[in-house]
Amino acid sequence: MMSGYRCRLLIIALLSMQANHLNSVGSKVSRVQMRFTKEDVCKEALKKVNPVESCPSDKISIQERSRILNCKDIRDSCSSEELVFHCVSSGDKIVEVCAPRYYLDGKYCFKFDEETGRVIPDYQVFCQECPFQHYSNDSVTYTTCSKSIRR
Repeated sequence: MMSGYRCRLLIIALLSMQANHLNSVGSKVSRVQMRFTKEDVCKEALKKVNPVESCPSDKISIQERSRILNCKDIRDSCSSEELVFHCVSSGDKIVEVCAPRYYLDGKYCFKFDEETGRVIPDYQVFCQECPFQHYSNDSVTYTTCSKSIRR
């Protein structure tokens, strides 16, 4: 059996190790940066940013808003993929935009980056219900992500 002093030392050591691990994980997440060249900027996406009050909440509404924005007919040299409908945060507003899909390994929501015209992971908004691997245009269907962009 361990003495009270040894037990306290062990607890302090374990807590210290856990705190160091959490700090290192947090710093790795905050240092993740996307790097794009000038050719990677989606100029067409930047032309079609539509501020809205709220995002659609069901598949039919999402399809309708996508049809209105006409995403499937927009071509941009920033991506070989077609641009698809997104409803995400952008700064302090909610926007609908046609942008390339982003495939993410991680449980995070997405945001629109006005510098690159792309939808990128929002590492400030963890999404417990999101699958570990998911596409950016599905983000609006997860309650955590849709709540994070409601104002």
